[in-house]
Amino acid sequence: MYWKDYLYFTRPQRNGIKALLLLILIIVIAPALFRRIIPISPHDPGAFKDDIRAFMEMLETPEADVGIAEPARGAGSGSAGGAVAGGDAGSARRFGSGSGGHPAEIILRPVAFDPNQLSASDWEAMGIPAYVARSILNYREAGGSFRYREDLHRIYLMEEEWFRQLEPYIQLPARKKDLRAEGHPLAQDETSGAERPETRPPVDLNRADTTALMEIRGIGPTFSRRILSYRELLGGYCHPDQLLEVYGMDSTRWKQLKTRVMIDTTLIRRMNLNEVPFEDLLRHPYIDRNLASSLIGIRDQHGPLQSREQVLRSYLVNEDVYRRIAPYLKAD
Repeated sequence: MYWKDYLYFTRPQRNGIKALLLLILIIVIAPALFRRIIPISPHDPGAFKDDIRAFMEMLETPEADVGIAEPARGAGSGSAGGAVAGGDAGSARRFGSGSGGHPAEIILRPVAFDPNQLSASDWEAMGIPAYVARSILNYREAGGSFRYREDLHRIYLMEEEWFRQLEPYIQLPARKKDLRAEGHPLAQDETSGAERPETRPPVDLNRADTTALMEIRGIGPTFSRRILSYRELLGGYCHPDQLLEVYGMDSTRWKQLKTRVMIDTTLIRRMNLNEVPFEDLLRHPYIDRNLASSLIGIRDQHGPLQSREQVLRSYLVNEDVYRRIAPYLKAD
């Protein structure tokens, strides 16, 4: 065997070597060629320092005191969009107008409105920033609604100052306990328009469909579907507190919902510990892979279980875990 045998390449190999050399050449010359075509401007540290200095001066400058114009009560009876277009309706106040002029000014021009009906443009016409308007609309699209004036204050990004100005113009009742503290006549007069207690019968969480759930105030299509999907995963609800485990459920909506529901626990779908496969155990929200393996192991080691209490043999099942999973287990 001669040395030439080690340097012999077939035609495909030679073509591959040529392509590789061409690719290496392109990688080497590409950066220099790119800098010639698109020159990079030199970094100016002085301009950056000037920007930092200006920002620090802005922070040290106290905000100018700005008063509140007296509300024009007569003009506040129109609709939100039309009255704002008129120019002088409602009251106006400026926020964040420092003496340096750097912060953007926010001017509120509230008029009488129902927060359940305004569009994003209506909110912005009253001076509410676009990002806050989007937050309000997202809340409504998720199934939320406003029952009292104070509900608007709970919206994420809603500033205290903004709510104080908007509150007198919100066409919703105030919470009764607040009215009573202020001696408001609505707290005494049952026929004055204050919201009456709910008189409809409660909804059974383990029987209801999306239509029945959407009859509950604050529950829209999105949340009704989530409640039913989680019911299917669980095998049925055994306590109203489980609604807090539904994705997106907040404490305010839960407090309204739990007083309007009932639960028939006889409809809960229970898994037979002596027959249920590993995959079905694993699909349950309260049972992870380790716990499912442990429950199957108890059955394999000790034979058929006589009662569901025997799962306490597992070192992974303490009293708290047992209370959660027991309603969904049986031993036949």
